Amino acid sequence: MRQEIITADEMKAIDKNAVGLGMHPLQLMENAGAAVADVISNHKRYSDSSVLFFAGLGNNGGDAFVAARHLANAQKSVILFLLGRETQIKTPESQINFKLMKQTNHVTVYEIQSESELSDAYGLFKENNLMIVDGIFGTGFSGKPKGLEKAAVQLINSEKEARQLPVLAIDIPSGMPPAGFSKDMNDLSDDTSDDLIIKADATITFHKMKTFLENKIAEKYAGEIFVRTIGIPENAGKFIGAGDVSLLYKRTVDSKKGDSGKVLVIAGGPYSGAPALAGMGALRAGSDIVTIATPKSIYKAVSSFAPEFIVRKLSSDVFSEADVPLLIELIQSHDVVVLGPGFGRVLESAQAAAQLVPHFKKAVIDADALVPEIFEAIVQNKNSAEIIITPHYHELVRTAAYFEKELPEKRKALNSDELEAALLEIGEKLGAVVLLKGREDMVAGGGEVRYSSSGNAGMSVGGTGDVLAGVVGSLLAKNSAVAAAGCGAFICGSAGDLAYASVGDSLLPTDVIHQIPSVFSSNFSSDNSVMKKTGKQNKNKSGKKKSLFK
Repeated sequence: MRQEIITADEMKAIDKNAVGLGMHPLQLMENAGAAVADVISNHKRYSDSSVLFFAGLGNNGGDAFVAARHLANAQKSVILFLLGRETQIKTPESQINFKLMKQTNHVTVYEIQSESELSDAYGLFKENNLMIVDGIFGTGFSGKPKGLEKAAVQLINSEKEARQLPVLAIDIPSGMPPAGFSKDMNDLSDDTSDDLIIKADATITFHKMKTFLENKIAEKYAGEIFVRTIGIPENAGKFIGAGDVSLLYKRTVDSKKGDSGKVLVIAGGPYSGAPALAGMGALRAGSDIVTIATPKSIYKAVSSFAPEFIVRKLSSDVFSEADVPLLIELIQSHDVVVLGPGFGRVLESAQAAAQLVPHFKKAVIDADALVPEIFEAIVQNKNSAEIIITPHYHELVRTAAYFEKELPEKRKALNSDELEAALLEIGEKLGAVVLLKGREDMVAGGGEVRYSSSGNAGMSVGGTGDVLAGVVGSLLAKNSAVAAAGCGAFICGSAGDLAYASVGDSLLPTDVIHQIPSVFSSNFSSDNSVMKKTGKQNKNKSGKKKSLFK
């Protein structure tokens, strides 16, 4: 069976989610470093070799510190070149592990500040029987090595070639782009060049295989690949968490109005609160411009909710065919459409809304827009737009019925595997991501189903689904549909948890909206209370060249 492959960004998210589940960063680093030491120790060819680590100032260097300590404790002769001073080490866990390593016998440590110091230090061991471990840069590095790090990379490569020294890279050969190579070397970006990437005989990567190592060009640099587990719980990838949110689009210093998303909410009819709640959700999730197109009967009510809204008055008391030309024009000037909150079950509205679907670029379909007329339009225009549908379970049953698939009346009648399969099937038929709302939100897209367990019973109050639709729409403006749906569910649930801690069963949708900025500003640190609930359990290369590590 082919092993699962993930990207560097997905690994960053999983690491952060693992911390959110209660795994300490020190433990992750300890496990990674121990895995490196294990790979080295279990190759008898190098039992008489001294191990020379080149360690950077980040977490890749921290993994090297741990590995050096373990090898030294096993009576291995270890030399470590720190490319900088101890005071420059960047993370607390790397600082701690550097201090621990220095307390170990059999480790000789050099703090190197310049290229001349590097040359002098290496000269002391040049005649030794050495193997080299590259712990300079990890997957968080981009660009090209400069200064001392550049000199270290070039030294390692030249000594490997001249003396046939074995080289093991930790996580990624330093200098290799974590986004991976393009199809041929001529397409390398200006930030990389052949002599500024470590040419390793082997690379040890953690948790799962990485996409940046699955490439014929990468084989030239990575060599043999060792994949080692480091104790990350399965739910760190299965459940959406702070790590996923950390990958979302962020404003830059150069951002201008509109760059962070323009959302059009087409909502309202019998209900005036729903469009306003969806609009406020979109604003609080970071959209620059939120326009609400709503029937004239509730236009004044919606306009009064927030001065930040742009509110466009439709022609009658319900959305009708007469409004289609105006709405098509608005769709063209916005990034995302949120369709359905507060519509009511009005056939005329559904039929008119179906005419808009061919014009969507990105859309969130919610509530009373989850009807056969709109499903038919989505299927006819399948894959022409990024679409997310956000049903609760009874709406999902109706959606399945459109495709002549029968689901039981109660969600609990299905086990998790059956429900996951149903979501993936419906999503495939619609060409959409499915966000199923419930006690645990489920997101089906990209061939997999993930969960969000943030949120609480207080959020069963009417209107929280409208807030969610707005938040998801806002995120969809600048992110993929899968990321927007998953992170939207997690953010709203986390905001609901903060609100519930203050007001309990008196929770209102506006309480959730007020807490969204707190969720964002928390930076999703590992000790943040909004993370504590994500630990719920789900029920449910080769070439002919001989490897130097065999």
